[in-house]
Amino acid sequence: MDLEVTVTEPAPGCLVLRVTGEIDHHTYQTFEARMQECVGKQPKALVVNFSKMPYISSSGIGVLMYAFGELSQSNAKLVLVGLNEHVRKTLHLVSLVVLTVVAASEDEGLKLAPGTAWAIGNRGHGRYRLDDFRGARADYDEALRLDPRDANVHRNRATVRAVEGDLQGALTDHD
Repeated sequence: MDLEVTVTEPAPGCLVLRVTGEIDHHTYQTFEARMQECVGKQPKALVVNFSKMPYISSSGIGVLMYAFGELSQSNAKLVLVGLNEHVRKTLHLVSLVVLTVVAASEDEGLKLAPGTAWAIGNRGHGRYRLDDFRGARADYDEALRLDPRDANVHRNRATVRAVEGDLQGALTDHD
């Protein structure tokens, strides 16, 4: 079976690597090359989607261990999504499901990926609900730095600005 590995960047600082096919001793080099490419970009989070991968060999596990080690050095997270039962058990044996973030779907994995605009904006919302307006504003500023098009974060920051008395800033965020 051929192996296809694609990479996208759905949010600044967050890469998604999608694997289709089996990772075995014949195909792991394709997986390894794309993984090294991703790690070299120094993302804050790397989401690896295995929903279309039925099998991973020890060579593929070695590639994941390499990625985990490299990403950990910069406090980045490796997020594994779409694991079937066989792959989950295999990765559990080498503690990868304990050391990494594991999610059922790619959307869930992106939401759990730290350092992404979505995660930072969500933390800002939590701070807002705790009346930590200064912390919320800092998180919203950072989320918008990462993704300036996020209308929800603009709206939330406008609310914080209004509470802080910055009505001009609130109007600017609503535009």
